[in-house]
Amino acid sequence: TSETLIRRFRTAYSDDFGASVETAWYLFNLLGLQRPPGFDATFRFDYFSERGPGVGVETDYEREDHFGLLRSYYIYDEGEDNLGPLRDNTPEDKNRGRVLWRHRHYLPNDWEATLEVAYACDPHFLEEYEKSEWFEGKEQETVLYLKRARDTEAITLLANWRLLDFVAQTEHLPDLTYRRIGDTWLDPVVLYHESRVGALRYRPDDRRWFDKRRFNNDGETDVTLRTGLREEAELPIKLPGLNI
Repeated sequence: TSETLIRRFRTAYSDDFGASVETAWYLFNLLGLQRPPGFDATFRFDYFSERGPGVGVETDYEREDHFGLLRSYYIYDEGEDNLGPLRDNTPEDKNRGRVLWRHRHYLPNDWEATLEVAYACDPHFLEEYEKSEWFEGKEQETVLYLKRARDTEAITLLANWRLLDFVAQTEHLPDLTYRRIGDTWLDPVVLYHESRVGALRYRPDDRRWFDKRRFNNDGETDVTLRTGLREEAELPIKLPGLNI
């Protein structure tokens, strides 16, 4: 294995973070360990003169029947965020951080399982420290998703729970769906079917909007049972020089 330790080194200066040094290290080389096949890991060690020291671990892995990633970061933050005049830019706690784990596993009998766990210390952390992920990345959520797809048939089970009380989210507790796509039993008629049953609950952002003098955002619903059925049929019509 390579004995290289440093993976990335960056220095910068900004009004928000002050003078900064950001480093990334090959974690297994740093620990003197052999890197497992299909596994990559990075240790981050940073310092921001206006904020404080930060550390994190990032891993990516891929094997024949599964793949995933882990992102974690912690900083002792003695500064303030800069997110606009109508925002509370003072963190609630100097101990700030995040953890994100995403994993997909290919199971026997054509089943596929996806698991995600996401936690952030406060509503502003990702927007301040991981801007591209905050604005362009996938929603931060904790979810279990099971799927089996065979030919024209698919079965899915979705279960998600809100861990972050500052995020508005609809929980599925769980939601089961059965689909058939493009059946041709009545050729030339093409048939589509979707049926679902599940329990849902809407959880609004628990914060008050803009400042503490505004009304509470308290539109939370009870757990609600939802069922649905959709049938669709298509009949292609072929005429000389025209398909409908």
